Amino acid sequence: MFGSFLVESRVLTLDELAAARERQSSMRMSIGRLAYQRGFLGADQVVTVLQAQPDRPLRFGELAIELGLLTPERRDALVALQEAITLPLERVVVELGLASPDGVAEALDAFAARP
Repeated sequence: MFGSFLVESRVLTLDELAAARERQSSMRMSIGRLAYQRGFLGADQVVTVLQAQPDRPLRFGELAIELGLLTPERRDALVALQEAITLPLERVVVELGLASPDGVAEALDAFAARP
């Protein structure tokens, strides 16, 4: 929503928003890596899921559940953790030099003040 607001407010172009979202996504830690780091899956289990993915159009967490390697509750915890540690869009926009910190702060204030 904030990204769309930045475009509507002419802080970013659609191409700039796409670049910022791509950068944000590329910096996101994978569920498999988080599951391994948290001790929810061993390295061999992560490899099992990764090897099964080409044959199944499922996300890592869904496939790990289907394979009996991860519970839905642990998958949900990993997704929440992934979201919590992902850089906010506004920070990515500033780091990419697409807008100034002051410009983003003003946009955030305007976005928060919307009804």
